[in-house]
Amino acid sequence: MADGAVTHFPSDGPPYDPFIAWALKSGRFWQSPTGMMVHDTAGLMISIRGAIRLPRTFAASQALETSPCDSCETRPCVTACPVGALNAVSFYDVPKCKAYLDTPAGGDCMSKGCLARRLCPISIQFDRPDAQSAFHMRAFNPRT
Repeated sequence: MADGAVTHFPSDGPPYDPFIAWALKSGRFWQSPTGMMVHDTAGLMISIRGAIRLPRTFAASQALETSPCDSCETRPCVTACPVGALNAVSFYDVPKCKAYLDTPAGGDCMSKGCLARRLCPISIQFDRPDAQSAFHMRAFNPRT
């Protein structure tokens, strides 16, 4: 790692680093209609696992002025969840999601990733491999 670089992880703390605030300041992340973070090229297929603070600053990449969700007409992320655990009203009901994942019907989400995340038009273009999504789903819900 570069001299003077410092790693930060979401599990460090307390106090905990403001990862969401850092992401929002980048101009490449926004809050989606479901409350999850959305990225301009990865859609809902993102998760912030850590950060590296470097000893010098770098020029920022070109940021979008508005969230890509603002121009999304169909907003499948709001309606795709088979059990309504991810929606625009209550955001993310984690216990409801995990209960569904523990059923045979939840196998599709466990093997390919969250349906609401997969149907985001930007996530579709990102084309994350099913095996990678399955890995993250097993980490999220190891009981199945």
